[in-house]
Amino acid sequence: MTIEEILKLGAMGYTKEDIEAMDKTEPEKAEPEKAEPEKADPEKAEPAEDPTKDLLKFMAGEFEKLQKSIQDANILGSNIEQHKEKTAEDVLAELIAPPRKKGGK
Repeated sequence: MTIEEILKLGAMGYTKEDIEAMDKTEPEKAEPEKAEPEKADPEKAEPAEDPTKDLLKFMAGEFEKLQKSIQDANILGSNIEQHKEKTAEDVLAELIAPPRKKGGK
């Protein structure tokens, strides 16, 4: 991961731990060069792991958390009682039998 990428992630709000979790690459070790390079056997070669998979998994987890918090907020907001408009029938019912007040005569 380059310094520019790290700075961009920091500007987006990622913490040091988040960035370290995304960057699983290890520093290259200095190995002495061999006289003859080994020929790659296509049948035995392991496919290279895509480094963006960890980032995508992390982002998918964050989106799931965001979605859950939005859904929770919507559920809480839906329980708020909304003002109901009075109809002519409601006004007539109040005139005929006015609502009783608690504790009073």
